[in-house]
Amino acid sequence: MAIHFTNVADKLTFANVQGAQGQTQTFSCWCYCDAITTSEVIFSIMNAGGPETTGLLFYLFSSNRDIQFYIYTSGTACYRKTNTAVFNTGEWFHLLLTWNGSLTATNIHIYINNSEPGYATTQNSGGTATICDGTWNTGSWPEENLPLDGKIANVGWWDRVLSASERTILSKGYTPRHIMKGLKFAPD
Repeated sequence: MAIHFTNVADKLTFANVQGAQGQTQTFSCWCYCDAITTSEVIFSIMNAGGPETTGLLFYLFSSNRDIQFYIYTSGTACYRKTNTAVFNTGEWFHLLLTWNGSLTATNIHIYINNSEPGYATTQNSGGTATICDGTWNTGSWPEENLPLDGKIANVGWWDRVLSASERTILSKGYTPRHIMKGLKFAPD
């Protein structure tokens, strides 16, 4: 089932499932962007009242249609951003992120339709990941800025890095529940 976000203050919010900082993980979803007018959040885990200092952020960049995963830390943030134009508006694409939990950005891998693009920006952090036990948000930040203009479907989060064959299964349209090992979050 796809959820449609209309680039206003709409989002899906869930209670914190499990702390995600410093932990091996995979996030997967299908996205459809109606338009990109600003940077738009796909998924975030943030403490309320402090989105600029704690948590994780996975979002689309408006200017170049690239994708970035951002980890807030006690020092310089850790992030990795794909090369330009890795997705198109008006069509569905599968988006998958794996991360081993370290603050070395080359350990962040982003896949679009099961293909890993090149990266335009990679920044490591010398700090420590900030503890975040806030809400899990799909389609926006907790403060409802950077809302998505499009649809998201088949969201899943695992506490491990999925294998190449598992990534292929998800990119072929199977739901996250086809891969139960380590599955921590998959709203129906």
